[in-house]
Amino acid sequence: MSTGKIEVWIIGRESLCSVSQKQWLVCLLDCCSRHPVVFCDRELCAETKCGTVDFEVPPGCYFLLARAPNDIAFGVATVGCGQQVCLTLVSPLHFLALATEEERQLFTHELEQMKPTPSQQPPTA
Repeated sequence: MSTGKIEVWIIGRESLCSVSQKQWLVCLLDCCSRHPVVFCDRELCAETKCGTVDFEVPPGCYFLLARAPNDIAFGVATVGCGQQVCLTLVSPLHFLALATEEERQLFTHELEQMKPTPSQQPPTA
């Protein structure tokens, strides 16, 4: 079996020009189901060291979510057999702090469009 590798770097709220030195927990989610990825009986979540972490993965599409105290960052990676992907996750909180009013409105509008409609909401018991 040929796996791929995702190298993750994180740009946090501190600066868009440097790698975050905070400790982050990075988790991989399946692009289609948004469920955590389990590979070789291990859920693919790991803490960063010096703003970076890497994962060995089967070919596929992954949504990456990183969390640190008072911060969040995310991105998407598609990995093929034997492929190495380098991905920089960016904190939207930092981006929005530096964004123009027009960029903030566009971002907010896109978030509103992503909200599930009542028919898409999971049933409650």
